[in-house]
Amino acid sequence: MPLFNLEPVNLVAPQFIQLLDRKDSGVDGGMAVDSAWTNRELNTITMDETAEVTLLSNKFVLPKGSYEIFARANFYSTNATRIRLWDNTSNSLILLSSNAYIPGTSRSANNYSDVLLSGKFSLDNSRSLSLDYYCSSPQSSSANLGGAEIETGVSEIYTCIDFRKVS
Repeated sequence: MPLFNLEPVNLVAPQFIQLLDRKDSGVDGGMAVDSAWTNRELNTITMDETAEVTLLSNKFVLPKGSYEIFARANFYSTNATRIRLWDNTSNSLILLSSNAYIPGTSRSANNYSDVLLSGKFSLDNSRSLSLDYYCSSPQSSSANLGGAEIETGVSEIYTCIDFRKVS
């Protein structure tokens, strides 16, 4: 009896997908909607190793499979804030971030924060998804969804979602 299983194993490398809210240098991220779950803007697919992801009107379609996600979204003076991964196809919650509190009355570095979301999930079919946010009584500002503090001549990135399709 052999000590090791010598049968070939079919290992599949994870496929990477990255979606962004990318804006021109010096452009703020936009004003937050108060007390309502709202799609976070997404406008760029920077990588799609599945060659199956589509993005339209801040909603994206992922193919059937199991995924790991790491998402971050920048906020400014939005008070109580959360993000979630939402299944638009079945109108249901997939993942929810922890609570964040981002206070502020003046534009300073202390009033900015990234809200993070990570986890694993599976889709039984292709699904339309979105990254949504909820803010309670945000201060009115064009920088609520990220502020362009340094004009470097390169794009501003206010939301980044990294997926790894693991099966």
